[in-house]
Amino acid sequence: MLLDPDNNAYFVPGDAVLQLSAGQQSSLNQKNSNATSGQFVTAVIDHGKAPQAGRYEYAVLVDSNAQQAEKYAQQLASDQLRPYRVEKFDNQAHIVWDRASNSKAYAFFEPTQLSKDALIQEIDVPLMVMTQQENTQLSMVIVNPDLNLYQGKDLSQYDDNGGQKEVSIYSRKWKDNPSQPVVSTLILQGKWQARTQLPEGTTLKVQSNGSTLLKVTTVRAESVALELIRA
Repeated sequence: MLLDPDNNAYFVPGDAVLQLSAGQQSSLNQKNSNATSGQFVTAVIDHGKAPQAGRYEYAVLVDSNAQQAEKYAQQLASDQLRPYRVEKFDNQAHIVWDRASNSKAYAFFEPTQLSKDALIQEIDVPLMVMTQQENTQLSMVIVNPDLNLYQGKDLSQYDDNGGQKEVSIYSRKWKDNPSQPVVSTLILQGKWQARTQLPEGTTLKVQSNGSTLLKVTTVRAESVALELIRA
């Protein structure tokens, strides 16, 4: 556990190796290139050399104090009191459940299939989702981070071997294009129906296998909120 001067506490569960260093750091002012310096403390998670399937996690308790941080550390060590649970973190998705709010956060990096007993069984594009389920009611917030400023493949971003080049977004002709709507598809475990009016571009359909097909339209990477109830 670490506690910084702004009363933020940092926790690194598991067997991750944490390296600490403190001292004066010199730099240049970004506005006028004048020399600057200050005292800094750096904490680095050491992954070792060329890790294979390496993984780590950390939690931050914001605006806390030593007593609160110690209590949080004790809770982290208890399966019954642990403030959160990491349910999945790999190249496909990161999924974390929060005890205090009984909510779950999903970061899907690619089309993903989860187990049949999971609430979200399948998604077809990268998505950010938050859910909160109370008995038969389900609240969802969904966003597709794709601004969809252009469609297809911008060949000017790739070299002759097909590798993606590092280019400035400010040099792209499409940077000022209006964001276009994006349809994202999710399959939910069980039968669900709308508890309140669905947002524009959102549809629900119970399928023959008992799951629910949810299609959501987003634009400008703005989130869509849904209130559902078991059918």
